[in-house]
Amino acid sequence: MNVWGHMDAKVPEGTHSELNPPASPCYAPPPWTYMGARILNVVCRAEHSEALHRWVPPPLELAREDGLFVLFFLRVPGIPELGKHYHSTESGILIPARTADGHVRGSTFALMIVDNDVALAGGREIWGYPKKLGSVRFEESESRVSAAAHHMSYRDGEGAVLFGADVELDGSGEHLGSIVSGLEPRLLRRVIPDPYAPVAQSVDLLKIVHLPGKQYDSRSGRGRAYVAHSAERLDELGAIETLGATFRVCDFTLPYAQRIS
Repeated sequence: MNVWGHMDAKVPEGTHSELNPPASPCYAPPPWTYMGARILNVVCRAEHSEALHRWVPPPLELAREDGLFVLFFLRVPGIPELGKHYHSTESGILIPARTADGHVRGSTFALMIVDNDVALAGGREIWGYPKKLGSVRFEESESRVSAAAHHMSYRDGEGAVLFGADVELDGSGEHLGSIVSGLEPRLLRRVIPDPYAPVAQSVDLLKIVHLPGKQYDSRSGRGRAYVAHSAERLDELGAIETLGATFRVCDFTLPYAQRIS
């Protein structure tokens, strides 16, 4: 018997009892295989480098003091584990980060905007990605990529833009490859709220290591990046200098995280 006086229900075979709700989960358990992912990383420098500190969750620390950050955009044509009709577009702001002892270096997300409830729920619940539901524009031509993240209209009344970039893929950003690769792994603080009080039930510091797969295209370029005034206070970064961009089309796998002790 459970506390309500009823017999405990058995979880049907074929369901994932670790997911909530087990008989109708929002997402499949990892690993997730991203097929033909289209990834734009726009490398930027903030005028007010000190503003980046507020976006790095303790006990992580900012890994650079020169104001460098990256606008990240991802268009996902498919993830087989999530069903044949799945697709999503995601975006975020990556900040170089490290553990307090300096032994682990990578990047953390200041925030993310996604257009899909599966990506939202799975990202937050499993890995602690700071995702919000919104709309993400990701447009490509033969030599250009234009992308932007927007609020949902119920957040600000108009679905205003948060950040974006327009990039010309002219090969001028090849020198940025080491900066972008240095953003791996992702370092995230995953907080589970307590349902009974305004405290955390658990806090984990996680390392997410993407597993590379086949690469179909790799180009670079230059362009313009921008952040807008919003409740997120991104405009505190000041003027944005765009150092260049990298664009890839590839497969990769997102596995379970590793706990950082």
